[in-house]
Amino acid sequence: MDDSELAYLSIDDLAACLRRRALSPVEVTHALLERIVRLEPTLHAYITLTAEAALKEAHHAERELLVGRDRGPLHGVPVAVKDCFWTAGVRTTNGSRAFADFVPREDATAVARLRQAGAVLLGKTNVPELCFANFREHPFGIPRNPWDPSRYPGISSAGSAIALAAGMAYGALGSDTGGSIRNPAAFCGVTGLKPTYGRISLFGAFPLCRDYDHAGPMARSVRDCAHLLDALAGHDLRDPTSLNPALPSGGWAAALTEAISPLRIGVPRAHFWGGLLQPDVAEAAEATLGVWRELGWPVRDVELPPIEPIVAAADLVHEVDAASEYRDLLTARPAVLGPDFRAWAEPGLRHAAVDYVAARRTWQAFGRALEGVFRGVDVLVTPTRAGTAPRQSEDGTLLDPLPPEGFRGLFNLPGVPALSVPAGFDRNGLPIGVQLIGPRLGEAAVLAAGHALQLRTAWHRQRPRLANGCLP
Repeated sequence: MDDSELAYLSIDDLAACLRRRALSPVEVTHALLERIVRLEPTLHAYITLTAEAALKEAHHAERELLVGRDRGPLHGVPVAVKDCFWTAGVRTTNGSRAFADFVPREDATAVARLRQAGAVLLGKTNVPELCFANFREHPFGIPRNPWDPSRYPGISSAGSAIALAAGMAYGALGSDTGGSIRNPAAFCGVTGLKPTYGRISLFGAFPLCRDYDHAGPMARSVRDCAHLLDALAGHDLRDPTSLNPALPSGGWAAALTEAISPLRIGVPRAHFWGGLLQPDVAEAAEATLGVWRELGWPVRDVELPPIEPIVAAADLVHEVDAASEYRDLLTARPAVLGPDFRAWAEPGLRHAAVDYVAARRTWQAFGRALEGVFRGVDVLVTPTRAGTAPRQSEDGTLLDPLPPEGFRGLFNLPGVPALSVPAGFDRNGLPIGVQLIGPRLGEAAVLAAGHALQLRTAWHRQRPRLANGCLP
């Protein structure tokens, strides 16, 4: 098996190879570390590579498997962690010079659960400063899109998406406050899930906006994301926002079969499917609806409340919450922060309380309206972004305008699950994503719809133009 073939195995296929001893965790970890060393000078997916610790973990996983101690599908599988999650004994920078030397004493709960599942942690992936959605402020290297290094990879879980697309991890942990899992998943041609708010513990994760922050799995397929979700989800007493619902019997991954019962698909045409869309994105998104129609699933248009005031409310609350989180830095040590973050967050220190309360009421009303829509459909479908990845200069400045916003962040407000899956490519060979949104605690429906799509399309199996681990 050559380097590229090994790097792009699914988690199921890799797990099968490890159990029949066709591969060992040590061999796989060595191969991915070597691939990372070749690609990192161009892609900058990682901030900190933990090669020595990863090999120790791989040896430990190998010994356990040899004596029959099997922790599940992730046992011995190399994964990556976004650098806003604490890792015991390993620096956690949150993409900022302010935390460049911060070394936590304990793991974030999500990281600890990956370890408990037997995963091998390769390192910490690149984020912009404090996970804010900017383009230039990456003190540890500007991340590059594996499909075209001159293109923007998305924000802020871009490092995790790059590592997956380039075959430098089999799964990854990301976070999403306004689309930060789904945007890079779409731009880099991978799959990313923002689960229900509170489904995965946020203990040990640097906050941006506590009421909107979501931890979530990223992988190359829906099924691989489901394996990660099975390991990550669960109640945590150390996180006051953590939910404690019953988990699916056998797990989310086990429920993904060929025989998926038909789901009702809702299409909110207004705002999401209008003139904002680039033609290639519109064509790809419509084609995905055709796949579900061919399965006999009902697909119908639905109406959401006007989106613009909801997006404006989200922007205001984001500013205020982020300013509250980092008030001490903004007021006492502003020089340690980049100008983009300061320009975005400082107005949050000055917003009137009545405006903040009104904004929160707006998104609460949106949540109630969504509940009504989901009484008639199981899943909503939109494009993940209105366009594909824009061009980016060497210093990270965008050379093209970003596709219009308002497609993803508003679904952080009510905390419902949302999944981005690959749906094709534009005329420049850049990935296109579609977004599947479910009701609160509706991960099963979202994953089932995405899996049904991936059983009948091959977009998620396409690879960037990497030959023998070298960029063209």
